[in-house]
Amino acid sequence: MSSTPASTSRRLLTNSVPALAISVGLALLLPSCGLRDTSPSLLLDRPTATLSPVLPDDGRQLTAKQSYPVAQEEAARWYDDATLYAIVPSYDMAENLHVDFGDEPGWVFKFGRPEGRLELFVHVAGGHLLSATQAHPVYFDTPPEYFPIHIEDIAIDSPQVLAAFVDNGGLQYLAEHPNARLDYELSHSAGATNPVWTLWDHTAGVALLRVDAVTGEEV
Repeated sequence: MSSTPASTSRRLLTNSVPALAISVGLALLLPSCGLRDTSPSLLLDRPTATLSPVLPDDGRQLTAKQSYPVAQEEAARWYDDATLYAIVPSYDMAENLHVDFGDEPGWVFKFGRPEGRLELFVHVAGGHLLSATQAHPVYFDTPPEYFPIHIEDIAIDSPQVLAAFVDNGGLQYLAEHPNARLDYELSHSAGATNPVWTLWDHTAGVALLRVDAVTGEEV
């Protein structure tokens, strides 16, 4: 299904916020290439520390949840009431914010506040805080409604999303689309029971998979 992430439907007025780089010395093995049953229970039960082989270094050696504390610490320096609202597609945000993430798309966490529309986008790659950008969104139509995300409620982490994609023919898709660049989005839109992971092919602008981040069910 072809569509566009919500993060690209608007223009952002931005300015940079000084960021302190933080190193985290952890490693992650990513999903195997075998085809398996993709029932929701397996998404919840699949271990994230024993998956293989390791994919190329793209700043995502740490999972999204493992990277979150680095982003949260920076957001707390921004405002003490900063709240996570999304993990947004890294490649789209690089274009939107007019920055170059190079070969490390990593994770981009979007924080907001209960009052006010100002947002903070925190880029974390390989456990390092690379940048923090403050932005005031300018919508071209009615702003979509999104709910805050409580990271402790997220049962499905990024490796399990990627594993589900592989299990659903992802390797064949990548073989047929050698220029595909995988990107991740986690958001809780109005009308959805839980936050939802979306795996994107940034190059084609195609949503490849959507998974409920709490139950593991594909949606």
